[in-house]
Amino acid sequence: CRAPVAYLTVSSQNARGNQGRRYYQCSACDKFKWLTPAATPSSEPATSINFYAVTDRETLSAVQALLAVPPGVRLGVGRDYTEQRAVPYDYLEVAHAWRVINREKQARFDSFRQG
Repeated sequence: CRAPVAYLTVSSQNARGNQGRRYYQCSACDKFKWLTPAATPSSEPATSINFYAVTDRETLSAVQALLAVPPGVRLGVGRDYTEQRAVPYDYLEVAHAWRVINREKQARFDSFRQG
């Protein structure tokens, strides 16, 4: 329906195991679509990679600076651009950022730095 959407996260535990799943929901018709897959039971060991939400202003400002668009540059003209989604824009804004840390590699790196 082309109405604005909200990007949300299931915050409470439920019988379907959706806590933490990301989805977007239409503000006009309340239809939604999952952005992340459902959790599936696994016999494999847990991964050693952790994701941490970045909240400090200094880091978010640095990420925002990476997305700076020079004056006069038009966005929305690449292969992903379609007439159906034609919404003119001239900037990119950081909404969320995550720090990804592989615990095993981080431990090796820290050990190396300590000599």
